Amino acid sequence: MPKELVDVVKALPYKRLVMIKMKLVQLFILMLSVGLMAQETIKDPKDLMVFQPDEQSKRFNEVYTQNFFFGNFGIKPLVNAIPIDYSKVRSIRISAEKGGKKTPNIMELYFNQNGNIEKLKVSEMLAGTKREVIYKYQDGLIVEEKFNDPDGAKVNQFYYANGKMIVKTIKGMVEVYDLNGEIFTKQSYLDGKLVFKDRLEGKCRITTYLKEDIDKVCYSNFNSELPLTMEEFVSSYDATSKKNQIKPENKWEVKKLDELNYSILRDARENYQVKLDKNKRVKSFEFLGSKADNVKPVSYTFAYTYY
Repeated sequence: MPKELVDVVKALPYKRLVMIKMKLVQLFILMLSVGLMAQETIKDPKDLMVFQPDEQSKRFNEVYTQNFFFGNFGIKPLVNAIPIDYSKVRSIRISAEKGGKKTPNIMELYFNQNGNIEKLKVSEMLAGTKREVIYKYQDGLIVEEKFNDPDGAKVNQFYYANGKMIVKTIKGMVEVYDLNGEIFTKQSYLDGKLVFKDRLEGKCRITTYLKEDIDKVCYSNFNSELPLTMEEFVSSYDATSKKNQIKPENKWEVKKLDELNYSILRDARENYQVKLDKNKRVKSFEFLGSKADNVKPVSYTFAYTYY
């Protein structure tokens, strides 16, 4: 990886990177054990794989694709609360700058005239490997999400039925999505057996595996309305009870400073700033750095072309 990209990676919050890596390791371990333990089953996942969209289907696509870039920082639900206008945008190119050194086009997004994303280009810095994602549509809805990288092409397939969005993933899982306001819940099946399941308790989404809670996120509201807070909990093994317990980790909040400036706080400390231009499009996204983790600020700038 080029040194300038390494510098940008180092500027991401260290604790956030560690958390993401830990969750990926946990997911890998859980996946290895799927075939060894009994699961709830569905009669046939193929029954869900039909194209029978309704008036809600388009909203599934909008929530799935909006503000893709900010998912890299784990703050996509918070940014969704900011009134960003993407109308008439043809393309977005995002560059990063740290210490006066600029890394251009770490992500590129291309949209059709209906505002639907058609292509996404992601740099090695964000994806680990350089990647291109191409979207195929039927009747204005995503039916295919194709990933092209040095290892070849892989495809997620999308279906719509019974007020749900169903995705057959590149890993062979069938994920059944429900939409609660602006927040997804899903059930994930492998070989017809239920592996992961989300449930709602109050304003919290709790993920279970083998009927054991492994993850929890609580929101002040599900409708992406300001003020918005998001509290994350993680699974931690308790040696006394010999069980996993869900414990608080971080509390996030997005605050409106004025019509064009927004602040994102983690545990009451400002971590990011989102600045809009006069047309309510993202002008820049600022990571403010962390003295405790010895990482410097990074500025991400957004360049647009229009229809």
